[in-house]
Amino acid sequence: MSLRKKRKEYLDKVILYFVKCTSDGVHYTTLAVYKDYDIAREKARVLEHKGFRHCIVVEMEV
Repeated sequence: MSLRKKRKEYLDKVILYFVKCTSDGVHYTTLAVYKDYDIAREKARVLEHKGFRHCIVVEMEV
């Protein structure tokens, strides 16, 4: 692979998602990072069913 192709791979931006929740006034952030918004949203729903409140999906561009 040429250096030019390698450089282009590094310049492409990737969007990742993680879940942030609150419970009893404390903020929690998942350690897992997801490449698909729908999977991250499903994990947020699971956490809400487990008792966390206000779970949101946060988008991060790297």
